[in-house]
Amino acid sequence: MDRKIWNNVLSGLILFYSLGSMAAMLLWSPNWPISQDLTTALLISSLVCLIVLYVYNHYVIRKERQNWLKQTRHLEEEVGIRSEQLQEKNAQLKTFMEDIHHLGYYDALTDLPNRRLFMRHLTKALESARYQGRMFAVLFVDLDNFKVLNDNLGHNLGDLVLKKVGEKISTTIRPMDIVSRHGGDEFMVLLNEIATIDEAKQMIDSIHKSIREPFLLGTDMEIFVEVSIGVAIYPRHGDNIENLIKYADIAMYEAKNQGKNQSIVYTVEMHKYYARRMTLDNELRSALKNDEFSLYYQPQVSIKTGEIVGVEALVRWHNHILGAVNPSELIPIVEENGQIIQLGEWVISTACRQLKAWHDEGYHIPKIAVNVSPVQFNSEKLVSCVQRVLRDTGLAAPYLELEITEGVAIFNQRSVSNKLMALKRLGIQLALDDFGTGYSCLAYLSQYPVDTLKIDQRFIRNLQDRDNRMLVDTMITMAHNFDLKVVAEGVSTIEQYNYIRDKGCDEMQGYLISEPLNSNNLIRLVEMYSQKTTYIQSIS
Repeated sequence: MDRKIWNNVLSGLILFYSLGSMAAMLLWSPNWPISQDLTTALLISSLVCLIVLYVYNHYVIRKERQNWLKQTRHLEEEVGIRSEQLQEKNAQLKTFMEDIHHLGYYDALTDLPNRRLFMRHLTKALESARYQGRMFAVLFVDLDNFKVLNDNLGHNLGDLVLKKVGEKISTTIRPMDIVSRHGGDEFMVLLNEIATIDEAKQMIDSIHKSIREPFLLGTDMEIFVEVSIGVAIYPRHGDNIENLIKYADIAMYEAKNQGKNQSIVYTVEMHKYYARRMTLDNELRSALKNDEFSLYYQPQVSIKTGEIVGVEALVRWHNHILGAVNPSELIPIVEENGQIIQLGEWVISTACRQLKAWHDEGYHIPKIAVNVSPVQFNSEKLVSCVQRVLRDTGLAAPYLELEITEGVAIFNQRSVSNKLMALKRLGIQLALDDFGTGYSCLAYLSQYPVDTLKIDQRFIRNLQDRDNRMLVDTMITMAHNFDLKVVAEGVSTIEQYNYIRDKGCDEMQGYLISEPLNSNNLIRLVEMYSQKTTYIQSIS
């Protein structure tokens, strides 16, 4: 039974006993069977019982009050803890909602505004510009050759490059301007409230200058980044958001088409390029299947003996709609859409097959050189492709030379070295093409198993410049110190020939010898100049 019930029963009995004893004392008479002393004793005992009952009840009440206070304090503590937990959960929920909101409007990698937030700012800028009669500029910024850089550095360092570029643009523009990452290697910039187009150009030049400055990745890798920028200006080029973005995009592609690393303001004439680009993309899909590609061959001549020591195979595309397409227009597109892998394999196969056919016909051409795109070089299929082509065509490996660009060689040196060694084990020759145009470094000349260094034609074209001549002299000396052959590209004048001959250059190619020729015309050239010294005599 519950303690409270026992307490109440006991209290009732004692009280009943006490009240009975008091009544007996008050009503006592001599005629009662009990004495007055006994009645007095009963009364006293009842009083004692009442006192005990009072003390006991006081103790019980006090104990219960203490228990109640203890339980109350415990409940208060529990409520406090629950309240703190609730506040913490509310704070977490608030942070979570803020994070969701942030992710909805900011790029996860660079923490720059994303496309959605940029479009909001652009909408406000358009409304304000219409009301106040002001101009603003939309910039489409795209990193040049980022895919090559990303493939060679690795995606983690590639992401770091994107963050650095975003930071550089952010620190260059004004507080009222907005920079946004639109995905991949593309950024957009809103230049608010510009007074003149020249003002916009000055700000764009500042962006270019900032990005061109090298920055360090880690502690020892210095990276140079270049960008192409397309510019559209309200209200000159459009009065709605969609057109301004589209025209800035078109202008950016025009900047890339004109050599990259520059900014170009949109013009109406660029629509022709945009339409042509779409046609190019569409026609390329079936170009290989329709046998629209062909190879032309440019002779490489020994400066010392005058012999043809090889030919470089160059791809050409003639389309029934577009006509002859310039390689400088073709290659960037196939690199961008991924067709360069398939096209590159076709070039290697066709070149090897052609050289084997010439050999079978009795024409001794010592080697055929094929350019390997950076995208193709980074493909896992390259080594197996070369191995398969040599097996299928029957061409001996030493007759094939693959040319890789200097930009491929500088990044991820271990991976590049492993692939070059794998190619070298097949028995082919390797050349470093376009040397001096990007990231010249002595270290990889000693580390990589290359046989030939090719000096880019831009240096040969500008031999009249003293500093340029010093660079060419250094390249030739440096290559010979590493036991490499040196080929001068783009030799087109007697003066250029005389200079590289006097400096000890080994081989040359260019329009001074011959333009690129189809297979039939190349054989005619070989037959026409069968004497070892005829080439040299013909230009001396």
